[in-house]
Amino acid sequence: MKTSFIATVSLCLLLFLAQQIKAQCYLNITDEEGIALPGVNVKVFGEEDYCYFFSDRKGEVAIPDSLFKSLSLNATLSFLGMSDLTMTLSPSARMAVEMTTDFIGMREVVITGEYASSDPERAVHRINLIDSKRIAEISSSDISDVLRHAGELQIQQNGVIGTGINIQGLGDRNVKVTINEVPVVGRVDGKLDLDQIDVQNIERIEIVKGPMAVSYGTDAIAGVINIITKDPVKDHSEISARGYYSSEGQYDLLGRFSQSLGNYRYSIRGGRRYFDGWSPTDPTFSNPEPIADIRRNTLWNPKEQFVGGFEHGRYGERTIITHRLDVMDETLKDRGVPMVNDAAETIQAFDDRYHTIRIDNALRVNHDMQELGRFNGFIALNYFQRDRKRVLTDLTDLTQLDLEKDTTDYLAFNTRHTWSREVNDDMDFQVGVDGSWERSTGERIAGEPDVIQAAVFASAEYTPIKGLVLRPGLRLGYHELFDMPVIPSLALRYRIGQHTWRTSIGRGFRAPDFKELYLAFFDSNHNVFGNADLQSEQSLNLNLSHSYSRSFEKRTWKTELSFFYNDVDDLISLVQVGESNSGAIPPFSYLNLDEVLTQGLRGEVGLSQGGFELEFGIGWTGREDKINGALLNPINYFLQMNSSLSYQLERQGLGIAVLYSYNGEQNTIILNGEDTERYFQDAFSMLDLSVSKSFLEKDLNLRVGVRNLLDVSSINAGSPNSFHSGGSTSIPISTGRNFFMSLDYKIDWNGKDN
Repeated sequence: MKTSFIATVSLCLLLFLAQQIKAQCYLNITDEEGIALPGVNVKVFGEEDYCYFFSDRKGEVAIPDSLFKSLSLNATLSFLGMSDLTMTLSPSARMAVEMTTDFIGMREVVITGEYASSDPERAVHRINLIDSKRIAEISSSDISDVLRHAGELQIQQNGVIGTGINIQGLGDRNVKVTINEVPVVGRVDGKLDLDQIDVQNIERIEIVKGPMAVSYGTDAIAGVINIITKDPVKDHSEISARGYYSSEGQYDLLGRFSQSLGNYRYSIRGGRRYFDGWSPTDPTFSNPEPIADIRRNTLWNPKEQFVGGFEHGRYGERTIITHRLDVMDETLKDRGVPMVNDAAETIQAFDDRYHTIRIDNALRVNHDMQELGRFNGFIALNYFQRDRKRVLTDLTDLTQLDLEKDTTDYLAFNTRHTWSREVNDDMDFQVGVDGSWERSTGERIAGEPDVIQAAVFASAEYTPIKGLVLRPGLRLGYHELFDMPVIPSLALRYRIGQHTWRTSIGRGFRAPDFKELYLAFFDSNHNVFGNADLQSEQSLNLNLSHSYSRSFEKRTWKTELSFFYNDVDDLISLVQVGESNSGAIPPFSYLNLDEVLTQGLRGEVGLSQGGFELEFGIGWTGREDKINGALLNPINYFLQMNSSLSYQLERQGLGIAVLYSYNGEQNTIILNGEDTERYFQDAFSMLDLSVSKSFLEKDLNLRVGVRNLLDVSSINAGSPNSFHSGGSTSIPISTGRNFFMSLDYKIDWNGKDN
C-alpha cells in the first residue's frame, strides 16, 4: 500500500514537471547569418508588469507560460550592435528570431576591403579600428601619436621628412595610405608626413594588415591604412571650435561649420597649427627662440600649418554625390648651428626652409540600385609641392644670402569604381576598375617622368555552409613601366558561436616610385641617386587569426590570436654603393634585395563593462634578409606591447584614459657596399595619461593630460655609417614629457545630434 502511494505521488510529480517544462515559450535568437547571440536582453511585459531574461550561450531563452495572464505578451530584444526588436509572444510557442545589424547605432563600422559597411566581427579581413572615442582620448595634434598606440605598427619620426610607418616588419613604401580610399600622395624619401593631415577632421582609422593588392593595387604589400573623415551633419546646423595647447610648444586653433539643407549638406573648416620647435634642453613651459644662440638649432624643427577644407553633396535616399576639397600650407624651418666667420667678423648659420602645399580634390558617387546591387566610385586629383630654400643667415644683422633652391611637384589623377551585388543568400560579388596617372618634376628628379597604370579586379563571397564565407579575388593590371603580374587572393572567415577564424593568402606587387628610379640628390648631407634598372617588388602573404567575443548584460570579453608571414622578392632598399672620398658623404642608391621574410605572432585581450574598458596586446615580429642567394641577416625577433585603460562616468561627464606602448630592442644586419654591418635600436616605452570633463550637456569638453610621461626623447641606435649623419648613435623618438590641454565647444540648432 505504501509502495503504491509513493509510486502514484512520483508519477504525478513527473507529470507536473513535464507539464512545466513543456509550458514555456522558447526563443532561438540569431543574427542575419544564423549565428547564435548569447546575452540578448529580453524585456517581457504586459499591461502592468514586466521582467527580464537573457539568452544563453546557444542564443536561447525560455519564458514560462505562467507569465501569460492573457493570450499573449510583448517582448523587446536588445543587443549591442543590433537594432532593437519588439515582438508578440505566444504561450508554449517555439519562435526563431533574427536580429538585424544596426549600422547607425553601432559604435564600430568598417568599410575598407568590404562590399558595404560591416561590423568588424563579420568582416572577411582582419581590420583594426581606431574609432573617434580613442582619437579623442589621445587628444593629439598629430596623427603619429594616434597610430603609435595601435598594435603591430611601428612609428618613426623625422623632424624634416615626416612620419614613417612599418606594418608586419615592412616599411613605408609597402603601406598604402588613403583618405576615404583615395591614395595620399607626396612621399619624401619614401615617407608620407601624416602629421600634415588634420586629425580633428578624422572620424576613424581602419587598418588592414596583409596584402590588399587585388582591391587597392600597388603599394599595398604590407597593408592599407584608410583614414575616414567626418561627414557634414544631418538634419541640423552646427558650429564647432577647438583649441589645443601643449607645453612642447604646440598651439592649435581650428573651427568648423556644417549645415543640412534638406538633402543638401555641406561643411567648411579651417585653422592654424603652430609648433615652435623643441630640444631636450628646453624648459617645460617656455620655448624661447634665441637668435644667435646654439639653441636655435632644435631637435624637432618649428613649423606652421594652415589647413582648410570644404565638403558638400546631395544625400539622397538611394544616391549620394559628394565633392571634397582639402588644402594644407606648411612652412618648416631647419635653423642651423651658429658658426663664427672670423674673416667677416660675424656669426653665421646655414638655414633651410621647407614650404609644402597639398591640394586634394575628390568627387564621389554612391548609388543603391536595389536588386541590381550597389555602385561606388570616385575621381580624385591631388597636387603636392615641396619647396626647399637654403640661405646663409648673418645672425648679427639678420640679413640672408640665398644659396640654393629646389622644388618638387607631384600631380596625380586617381579613379576607382566598383559594382557589388547580392546574387542570392549564399553569394555576393564585386567587380571594379581603377586607374591612375602620375607626374613628378623637380631639380632632384631626372627629366619629367610620368606613369599610367590601370586594372580590373573582381572578387566573390560565397557561403557554402552557415558561418563559412569564402572570398576568392583576382586582379589584372597594366603598368606603363613594369610588367604587372596576375594577382590572386583567397580569404576565408568561419564563425561558429562566438568564435571567428580568419585566414587569407594573397600576392602583392609594388612598382618603384619616381624617387627610387630617377632621384639625383647631392648636397653636404646627402649623396643619393636613383636606379633606373630596378625591378618591381612581388610578395606572398599569409594571415591566420582566431577571435572570441562574448557579451553578457553590459559586459563584453574579447580575445584574439593572430599570425602573419610575408615573403617579398626584390625588395627595394637604400644601400651604400661606394666609398667616401676625403671624408665626404659616401654614395647611396636603391637596389633590389633578393628576398625578405617577415613573420610574427600576436595576442590581444579586451574587456569592457559599462564605462570601463581595458585592452592589452603583445606580439613578436621577425625579419630575415637574403642577397645573392646568401643569408644576410638571420631572422631576429623584437617584442611589441600596447595596452589601454579608460573609464567613463557618463552622469558626471568625467573620463580618464591611460595608454602605454613598448617597442623592444631590434638588431639586424645591413648592406654597406660589399660589406655588411650591424644595425641596432634600443627598446623604449611611451605612456600617456589624460582626464576629460564635459559641460553644458556635453557641448563643451575639456581634456588635460601628460604625454610621454616617461620622458623618452631619443634612443641609442645606428651603425658605423649613415648617409644622413655619417654615424649617428641616436635617433629622435618624440618630444620629451609634455602637458597638454584641449578645449572643444559645439553649438547646434534645429535639433540636437550628440
